Amino acid sequence: LGKLALARLKTAEAIRQFTRAIELDSREPLFRFYISEVLGFEKKNREADRQIREYLRLNPSDPDRVPMAKAALEVSAAFGNAEVGRIEAPAQPSSIRLHRVLNFLFAEVLVNGQGPYRFLVDTGATQTVLNERVAETLGLPKITTNVLFGLGGEGKLESAVYRAVTLKNGDVAVRNVPHGGHSKPVV
Repeated sequence: LGKLALARLKTAEAIRQFTRAIELDSREPLFRFYISEVLGFEKKNREADRQIREYLRLNPSDPDRVPMAKAALEVSAAFGNAEVGRIEAPAQPSSIRLHRVLNFLFAEVLVNGQGPYRFLVDTGATQTVLNERVAETLGLPKITTNVLFGLGGEGKLESAVYRAVTLKNGDVAVRNVPHGGHSKPVV
């Protein structure tokens, strides 16, 4: 039920359901993994970190989730007390101009005031991804390595995680952005 609530962005309900699941079976590591994700959405970073550490203690050998859990802790440490993904926008932001190429939509985005760079708009993506060469050219600091799933039909792919101070399109800016990096073409 917690995953269902999370999918519907009902985070308070998701926390309640995962907390109850942990009460019923405190040795099940996935409950800790999932609740840490929801706590992160709610900006409860210390509690999210505590839950992900407990996940790692209970399940230190999951080949897919352990790298993600460790990366989450490293990203949390890299950003410290900064609010990750803080959105700055006027009350009525201007529309985002999209460019169509084949069946894909792209938006032009400034990264740390440089660019613009064309970003593929993927409403189902769980994170922002940037070409590694661009990240290196911009001098973005590498935080850690993570695993991306489903990128370009590859299944799973190891990815560097970089830190951008600002992503901006028009009058909307997102501050303190961790994003994946890759070098394989997506399209």
